[in-house]
Amino acid sequence: MSRFYFSFIVLTVLFATIFTSCGKDDTSIQLLETISYNGKLRQKFEYDKQHRITKIIHYSYHTEDDKIVCTQIFDYDRDGDLISLYFDLTENPHRSQLISITKPVENTITLQNEMNIKIIEINHQGLPDKYEGYYQYFDGNGYVMHSTPMTIEYSDERFEITMAIATAGTIIPPCVPPVAISTFAYGNKKPPLYYCKTQKWALFPEYSHLQYNILTSTNTRMEGCAFEETTTYTSNYTYTYDNAGFPMTMTIASDNGYERGIETYTYQKK
Repeated sequence: MSRFYFSFIVLTVLFATIFTSCGKDDTSIQLLETISYNGKLRQKFEYDKQHRITKIIHYSYHTEDDKIVCTQIFDYDRDGDLISLYFDLTENPHRSQLISITKPVENTITLQNEMNIKIIEINHQGLPDKYEGYYQYFDGNGYVMHSTPMTIEYSDERFEITMAIATAGTIIPPCVPPVAISTFAYGNKKPPLYYCKTQKWALFPEYSHLQYNILTSTNTRMEGCAFEETTTYTSNYTYTYDNAGFPMTMTIASDNGYERGIETYTYQKK
């Protein structure tokens, strides 16, 4: 969502997240179909018969019409495990990419394309405990692989993410390597992806506020040599609900000056 693009850091840590709630037995299953922000369509979700996401269609933030800019395509094996993600970039097809997904050892997931590798360690609930991305960039002499580690800690009502911020420069003592720490508090209502059967880690970090639980507030602190001073900001989220207890709107208010608006959800019933 555009409101979360305050910085690369906020995008990465805030959607912190890949948490899908386990499906429940219910006579009226609702699957998230569209997300709009301030009245403009942003994402559309498609599912298979097992209620797993097969496509997420992303629409432009910068045009008035519903212009598709990217389609994420999810592919599963016969056991229902996600084995690949394809990002079809409509306006930049040469940058479209296929990400292969493997499980080299138990409780470890590897996502890899031509340039980057991401490794996710999951706990016994299928939630990510550690996330590490290895990114290649060109430094003028050749390609260099850079690591960005992230750890996640859980408690009954919140989870906290600590991420080492990627930096192309050399950290010279006593300078402190830059980090971002975000704490997410949540409630006890049904999230929009409550019935989605895609694996819990599989959409990390972009969609945790839709999957894990109803997000009520976030607090982010960024500190270290990459910043002139320690920066802290808080965002709060309030909701309206339908008769089944699913959120219809989420109102965002933040003291960073960027995150303000209303996110609207529609559903398809099964």
